[in-house]
Amino acid sequence: ICMARWECPVQDVIDQIMKESDNLSAEALLCRLGARATGKKQVSAKDGIEEIHRLIQDLGHDPDNYKIADGCGLSNYDYLSPALLVDFLKYAYSQTEVFQMLYKSLPVGGVDGTLKFRMKGTPAFRNVHAKTGSFTAINALAGYLKMKNGHEVAFAIMNQNVLSAAKARAFQDKVCEVIIRR
Repeated sequence: ICMARWECPVQDVIDQIMKESDNLSAEALLCRLGARATGKKQVSAKDGIEEIHRLIQDLGHDPDNYKIADGCGLSNYDYLSPALLVDFLKYAYSQTEVFQMLYKSLPVGGVDGTLKFRMKGTPAFRNVHAKTGSFTAINALAGYLKMKNGHEVAFAIMNQNVLSAAKARAFQDKVCEVIIRR
């Protein structure tokens, strides 16, 4: 039996998942969540999903209204809502250590990651820290933005049945700009 072990800080893994949309690492992190929650050495994605369902319930939502099939959001069987995502973001904001790790990992509008080529030359430039998500005919953006008055706002935008991903992204960017200007 040949075994290999490679370790790196969780922050590095989260940064890779969020900045570059690394789906394999997202799946691995889901299993790590399950291992941390259960204390078991051998876990599956199911263990991580059960922990997410517990958090959904703790946030006041009914887990039966949502479906999480994987850790990266690429399953046809993933069903979330913008309201749930915003509640997750607000929860993270209330947990200082979690928020610091999350905020640092999110792509920054016009600067890096999956938002590197978006929002330049607009009020959203450097003021949006958010994760992109896309799937066939679906395009999403969720994270935090800094308003003109300095307030941080958690937001989630999901466009469904989208024929043009470029138009969906332009819409998302425009919504961020409008909120920032308020």
